[in-house]
Amino acid sequence: MIALSLVWVVARYSHELTVELVAKLGASPLPADVRKVLVEQRRLRIDEIFRHLSGWLLAKSGDDIEKGVSLRSVRVALPDFCWTITVT
Repeated sequence: MIALSLVWVVARYSHELTVELVAKLGASPLPADVRKVLVEQRRLRIDEIFRHLSGWLLAKSGDDIEKGVSLRSVRVALPDFCWTITVT
């Protein structure tokens, strides 16, 4: 129940969290694949993840989540994507 409450807090404050995360990523040395993603596109994807986190965790499979946050269109390598998640 605590985990679900935390997910709801993340969704509620998604905009503020997105702004802070984009700033943190901007101050970090980004892998080459991640730099290919425009800052605005990163912001939109991060905000989407935060806003829909509870729905994805409660109702979606791992494949559905991967499709929902996919950066395949700009071909970000999985290690670079994982690094970006880890640094945050």
